Amino acid sequence: MTEVYYAEDTKLFCDDLTLDKERMAVFCRRREATVSQPEYQILLVLMENKGKTVTRG
Repeated sequence: MTEVYYAEDTKLFCDDLTLDKERMAVFCRRREATVSQPEYQILLVLMENKGKTVTRG
Protein backbone atom coordinates (compact mmCIF):
# COMPACT_ATOMS: atom_id res chain seq x y z
CA MET A 1 0.00 0.00 0.00
CA THR A 2 1.45 3.29 -0.99
CA GLU A 3 -0.90 6.22 -0.58
CA VAL A 4 -3.68 6.46 2.00
CA TYR A 5 -5.73 9.56 2.64
CA TYR A 6 -9.09 10.48 4.09
CA ALA A 7 -11.98 12.09 2.24
CA GLU A 8 -14.93 13.36 4.24
CA ASP A 9 -13.82 11.11 7.13
CA THR A 10 -15.93 8.32 5.63
CA LYS A 11 -13.66 6.83 2.95
CA LEU A 12 -10.11 5.51 2.86
CA PHE A 13 -8.15 5.23 -0.37
CA CYS A 14 -5.09 3.18 -1.22
CA ASP A 15 -4.06 2.84 -4.85
CA ASP A 16 -7.08 1.17 -6.55
CA LEU A 17 -8.72 0.19 -3.25
CA THR A 18 -11.46 2.27 -1.60
CA LEU A 19 -13.04 1.48 1.76
CA ASP A 20 -16.35 3.22 2.44
CA LYS A 21 -16.88 3.33 6.20
CA GLU A 22 -20.49 4.56 5.98
CA ARG A 23 -21.61 1.70 3.75
CA MET A 24 -19.10 -0.81 5.16
CA ALA A 25 -18.16 -1.59 1.55
CA VAL A 26 -14.89 -2.21 -0.30
CA PHE A 27 -14.25 -1.19 -3.89
CA CYS A 28 -11.42 -2.27 -6.17
CA ARG A 29 -11.03 -0.16 -9.32
CA ARG A 30 -14.46 1.39 -8.59
CA ARG A 31 -16.19 -2.00 -8.58
CA GLU A 32 -17.64 -3.27 -5.33
CA ALA A 33 -15.75 -6.26 -3.97
CA THR A 34 -17.45 -8.92 -1.88
CA VAL A 35 -15.63 -9.31 1.43
CA SER A 36 -16.62 -10.96 4.69
CA GLN A 37 -17.06 -8.96 7.88
CA PRO A 38 -13.68 -10.14 9.29
CA GLU A 39 -11.95 -9.24 6.00
CA TYR A 40 -13.54 -5.78 6.07
CA GLN A 41 -12.41 -5.22 9.66
CA ILE A 42 -8.84 -6.27 8.83
CA LEU A 43 -8.70 -3.90 5.83
CA LEU A 44 -10.10 -1.08 7.96
CA VAL A 45 -7.47 -1.54 10.68
CA LEU A 46 -4.63 -1.80 8.16
CA MET A 47 -5.72 1.22 6.14
CA GLU A 48 -6.25 3.36 9.25
CA ASN A 49 -2.79 2.44 10.53
CA LYS A 50 -0.69 2.85 7.38
CA GLY A 51 3.01 2.60 8.11
CA LYS A 52 2.51 1.23 11.63
CA THR A 53 3.00 -2.27 12.96
CA VAL A 54 -0.41 -3.72 13.82
CA THR A 55 -0.73 -6.60 16.27
CA ARG A 56 -3.71 -8.62 17.41
CA GLY A 57 -5.36 -7.06 20.36
